[in-house]
Amino acid sequence: MLPFTLQASPPPWAGIGEIGALLSAVCWGISTVLYAGKFKKGGSPWDAVLTKNFLAFFVLGAIAWAAPASWGGAGPGPGETIWLLVSGALGFALGDLLFFHTITLLGVGRATVLALLSVLFASILAWIFEGEILTKTQLAGCTLILVGAAAVEFRKQSRESHSKGVALALACALIWAIAGFLSRKGLVETGPLTAAALRIGGGTIALFLWATLRGEAITVLRRMVKKDAWQPYLIPAFIGTACGVGLLCVGLKWAKLGVAMSLANAYPAFALPLAAWWLKEKIPARIWTAAGAVLIGTALLHLAA
Repeated sequence: MLPFTLQASPPPWAGIGEIGALLSAVCWGISTVLYAGKFKKGGSPWDAVLTKNFLAFFVLGAIAWAAPASWGGAGPGPGETIWLLVSGALGFALGDLLFFHTITLLGVGRATVLALLSVLFASILAWIFEGEILTKTQLAGCTLILVGAAAVEFRKQSRESHSKGVALALACALIWAIAGFLSRKGLVETGPLTAAALRIGGGTIALFLWATLRGEAITVLRRMVKKDAWQPYLIPAFIGTACGVGLLCVGLKWAKLGVAMSLANAYPAFALPLAAWWLKEKIPARIWTAAGAVLIGTALLHLAA
């Protein structure tokens, strides 16, 4: 769907790209449910986003610094750093904040399925700005995604909090699509691990800039020194951001784009069963069906590219 040429370097071993992309979906599915569990106990989405970005930046930054270029540690190409920072500011700051707030309002099931509309929005951006034409198969994929998203929200009654959650989910999907679209310009020569660290760094910088503009920078720093602000999110932050994002970049680097994105976007397949089992979240058959339709639609969009 979104073709681009990455740095020409052979993979360390065959299949590493596909494995990386699938494992990123597993990481995101697990971390999404862990975050949801913390939010149910009164956790703060702001604390969660700041903790995950701060931790992942140092973890991935250290790995990227130590890794050879052939393993994804290649430095940024000319002019690519700014694209990665802006992409990270949108995706890992604003987009993730919206997603976490969506989880608190809609639960894991609805939030994860609606967030996958980012795939559809990304294809629309590619059509508008790069003239990419969708094939009949890809149009069928778009239709399935829309039908699945609509099925999630097909209900007799709608509370105010539910309507707000849907609006946040749609905004999150759009922001993620824009962030992903912009990140392509920073992945031409930059190693995937370096790109991941820079993107997350951009998200961290954006959060502190926002706090500074609101006159809350000192308050935020004092807050993050306290264990109760960051300790609850260390495990999901490490699994979802440090591991998940790094693995996704490995997938984007050494697997076909369509295959990598289809596998990475399969995280609801792991998040929904975990939410039903661990969080005891009631997920109606309608949501399971909608998730299946959206995942199939996503695969059609990517694999037919």
